[in-house]
Amino acid sequence: MNLIEAIKSGKMFKRSDSREYLEVDLANTNDFVPLTPEDILAEDWEVEEIIIPVTENTFDLAWQRAVNSYPPSGPWLDAFMPILKKELGL
Repeated sequence: MNLIEAIKSGKMFKRSDSREYLEVDLANTNDFVPLTPEDILAEDWEVEEIIIPVTENTFDLAWQRAVNSYPPSGPWLDAFMPILKKELGL
């Protein structure tokens, strides 16, 4: 991934060989991130992926809250839940 893609992701990002993540607030034009020309042209930028463990119980509760807040539901929605659970490995 290049630097522009990393910034546009809205997530924290870093070069693959670095330990420190950077974050740029696009609304704040006063942010300064020291970068070398090599950094700017690099294609080895990666974004921080946050892994959130979800149990079947927390998924079921979240699903019910989401469905209740978005009427109308229908049979297609009920059929979608087991498919999503399977995809998530629950």
